[in-house]
Amino acid sequence: MRGEDMRSFRILRNWGQDELAEHLNQALGRKYTRPKISRWETGAERIPADVSAHLSPKRQPPRRDGALVLGFANFKGGVGKTTLSVNVADALARAGHRVLLVDCDPQYNATKLLGLPAAALFEERRTLFHALERDLGIADVVVRGPGFDVATSHIDLMRVETRGEPGAEFILKEKLAPLADRYDFVIIDAPPNPGKLTTMVLAAAHRLVIPVRTEPLDSSGLDLLLEQLSQVQRRLNTGLKVLGVVPNHYDARKAVDQILLGTIRDNLSAKFRVFEPVPYDSAFGKAGLMNQTVVSAWARSSGAKAIMSLVREIENA
Repeated sequence: MRGEDMRSFRILRNWGQDELAEHLNQALGRKYTRPKISRWETGAERIPADVSAHLSPKRQPPRRDGALVLGFANFKGGVGKTTLSVNVADALARAGHRVLLVDCDPQYNATKLLGLPAAALFEERRTLFHALERDLGIADVVVRGPGFDVATSHIDLMRVETRGEPGAEFILKEKLAPLADRYDFVIIDAPPNPGKLTTMVLAAAHRLVIPVRTEPLDSSGLDLLLEQLSQVQRRLNTGLKVLGVVPNHYDARKAVDQILLGTIRDNLSAKFRVFEPVPYDSAFGKAGLMNQTVVSAWARSSGAKAIMSLVREIENA
């Protein structure tokens, strides 16, 4: 464990250094003090092995036979779908889970957000396109992200939309199947539009997460998604369920946002679970500019806390 990891552990629990020292003293029978914690966090002193072992994330067993595959989708752009999927993947990994993030969007925003070299990886034949279009497995193209694995995207992934052979909708599911015991969670960032790639995501997923913005509800994109979802549930993936709707970019200081959050709940809660909103937080944008997640860069922010709360719900799915 590094000093910054200890600091993240403490901040995510809203603890001061005194509270962390008290926690360690009770758990390990020691007499650590705040200055000692400070020296560990700054790297001035090495963190003892027993402290590191106690604070390091404990890997939890998957809650099903194999990985839980979660699709993040909405046909309306700007809802924060990619930001949520990347941050959820990172938060799950920090909780000790084995995580694979699959960027299934030809715009490859998740790949770019993580600072991964899409063009170079394409030249090396190490993108999701090569796994879906060539005789390769996803394990052959996976690269390491910040604590979790990533199947990166590239604009050429759009060419998959033209595949016309029977059963093409199941290609992604088939490619993920050999990895079922390798991961606890597979997070798929779907394209923001209907099409074959989105159908592949819905055919492969066990649960669907639908991000929406707290703004006047534009039902067109959501209606299209739900129509495609219904068709896939009837014909391709009878086990697919909606885990819930995540209101995003919520500003609790604004009366209009409070009203719109109520509207979202009134319109959608009869069919789906509506999670607690993820707040508007400039930390998301700042972290993205640094090719980091808000959970890693601004662990104490309201956005990071909301992501961790959502992850706890996902862990119990």
